[in-house]
Amino acid sequence: MAKKIILVSFIGLLIFSVIYALSGKKKYTTSSDQAYQAYLAGEELMQKLYYVDAIPEFEKAVRIDTNFAMAYIMLGELYNMHDNKDDAQKSVEKAVSLFPMITEKEQLIISVYQCGINEDMESRRKNCDELILKYPNSLEAHKYKATHFTEDRDFKNAIIEFEQIIEDEPDYAPAYNMLGYLNYWNRDYNEALLYIKKYSIVAGKQANPHDSYGEILMNMGRYDEAIKEFETANKIKSDLDFVLHHLGQVNREIGRYRDAIGYFERAKEFARNEGYAARAEEQIAYSKYLHGEKEQALELLDNIYKEHPEWFSVATYRGIVAAGLKKFDIADTCIDDLNRMLEKADSSGASQYYKNEIIIHREALLGKIALMKENYDEAINVYNNIAELSNLPGLVMMKFLLGKSHLYAGKLDLAEEILLNNLNDNPNHPYTLFFLAKVYKEKDNPEKQKQMLLTYLSVMSGADEDIRDVIEARQQLDSLVEM
Repeated sequence: MAKKIILVSFIGLLIFSVIYALSGKKKYTTSSDQAYQAYLAGEELMQKLYYVDAIPEFEKAVRIDTNFAMAYIMLGELYNMHDNKDDAQKSVEKAVSLFPMITEKEQLIISVYQCGINEDMESRRKNCDELILKYPNSLEAHKYKATHFTEDRDFKNAIIEFEQIIEDEPDYAPAYNMLGYLNYWNRDYNEALLYIKKYSIVAGKQANPHDSYGEILMNMGRYDEAIKEFETANKIKSDLDFVLHHLGQVNREIGRYRDAIGYFERAKEFARNEGYAARAEEQIAYSKYLHGEKEQALELLDNIYKEHPEWFSVATYRGIVAAGLKKFDIADTCIDDLNRMLEKADSSGASQYYKNEIIIHREALLGKIALMKENYDEAINVYNNIAELSNLPGLVMMKFLLGKSHLYAGKLDLAEEILLNNLNDNPNHPYTLFFLAKVYKEKDNPEKQKQMLLTYLSVMSGADEDIRDVIEARQQLDSLVEM
């Protein structure tokens, strides 16, 4: 039920990275070489995802050239990202006021940023399409097309767009990064890792190549390797909220809840804005829930809900925790909230991708409610529907829940088939391994039960001592050994 952090980061990166290198002449309108160099320095920091560090460079650029429209819009983007809304709007207005002095292409790029800052996604798409039409071979056109293909889950064509960028500009590091993610989503795992390695070579010593490599390793179930990559990223730059988030995520996946909460707390401390801080708090609450601290989790989520009732993620987490406590009145209220959000998104012309996200969250909550009420056939129908809409890595969790529902419904062959298939995408997924052991116990197959328990306990070897599933797995294994 976690939000699709990978795609959000992807789209943000596409917007932020406009031109990678200076080649012969200025590509944006400015009368000052010194201002342009400051702009390039800020742009390079943004490509590294060092957003806070980039702000002074763009501020320097507009001090030197007060008519530097592209520098103003980049400041607007960064100010908006860091909750400085007033200065963001002033920077946007200044950039737009300079339209008579800049090229049509710059005007379109600025308009794309402006619509994004103002959350006018329909107009943003129109501006992207106009730029693609008028400048089809530009770097921006390829990136915008890749964004559209990705939102439509057309990963193959998105890959083609980024491969074209690399052919045109072999030193454009972000393209290698995105080819890593796109190939992962397309289930070409070896190619995904290869592109991230190339990204690391082209980008040099930066935090994000290690973070990206760690994220794909984590999603493939190579948890120990992933932790090393995230820790390397954190050593290179220790104040990146997304790296700390991933350290929390990977530790939670393998049952290290205390460590996970610690990393989410640090992500909250270094959050780029209030929204990111609240998201970290959301993950702290969910970690507590998984650890068995359900009442504390619900209390935290109630507090976040009061501040952000419009977020579909907090409505979903709150509903899931409430359902886990069999407080179905709260869970049903959260379903109502999600339905209202979907209606609003539909009436406002939001993208299908965004609406699908709300639908996936709503269905996940409906599935949890059905499981807790022991309506297993209903849960099966719900999770089947989610699987049709979901991408990796979230698909792994949805297929696990589908297999779990089949197990509880007594459909052991289907449960086995679905859970075994899930291991193709993540051979070390702890929940899948644990429930496969349950399936084999029900099927009276002690050898396969033992195999799954051993693999599960190996993955969870560093888990907190009080994890209920780990304790149960050890007890099951001991009973099999005694036999």
